[in-house]
Amino acid sequence: MIKIERALPGEHDGTMSPEVYGFDVIREEPLSKEEEDERVRRLYIKAKKLSGTVIPKLEPYLEEGSPEEASGAPKPAAGDEDETAR
Repeated sequence: MIKIERALPGEHDGTMSPEVYGFDVIREEPLSKEEEDERVRRLYIKAKKLSGTVIPKLEPYLEEGSPEEASGAPKPAAGDEDETAR
């Protein structure tokens, strides 16, 4: 890791381009509200399964997903239809 001891020209006023100084930059678009909610829901499902702790403020996120995911039941993989249904 490179540690920079001093500010680069333009760093404080926002005109610096890290690429000019040889740094690689990974640009990322901000998440939409739906994507943020989905990530919180998935994380809460995992945390709830592991710890058994219920967080009332996060419970509404479980209502947004499918009941199978909230209960912890595994989702069938694509192409794994029930053989008896044929």
